[in-house]
Amino acid sequence: MKKLKRPNRTFCLSIIGFVFAFSAQHLAAQTHSSDSPAEQLQKESSACSYGKDYGLTEKNPIKLGGVLQGPARERAFLQNLLGPQGEEIRFERSKSCCPFTTPHGPVHQTGLLDVYETKINNQPYKKLYFNMYDEAQLCVPEGFQWKGEKNTP
Repeated sequence: MKKLKRPNRTFCLSIIGFVFAFSAQHLAAQTHSSDSPAEQLQKESSACSYGKDYGLTEKNPIKLGGVLQGPARERAFLQNLLGPQGEEIRFERSKSCCPFTTPHGPVHQTGLLDVYETKINNQPYKKLYFNMYDEAQLCVPEGFQWKGEKNTP
């Protein structure tokens, strides 16, 4: 049996560096905008047609897109949500979970969802699931309201 030779470490690091540099350039081209994340979210609106579990399950996450601005877009979205009676909500990122395949994933076309726990009056309310790799029209998850004149993001 022929013994396989290990690849040169410098070669491996060069390949990894190239992949990350290419991914960063590719993602930057997809997410270039002069608007802040909050302004981008305000411009996007839709009639909600994603189902009652929209944003509330890993199977139907809120698709914000904008990988390089993903966390800022998530916070901007959350900061514009109100509770069902117009209450202010608090939120905290609890984890990343649920690997999935996406053409926009930076490594092996894989992405992870970000999970945020929301609270109303210091009481746990609902978990929200965000996909920052793929983009779709936004709407307000069941049990929330949107700040502003329109009740859509």
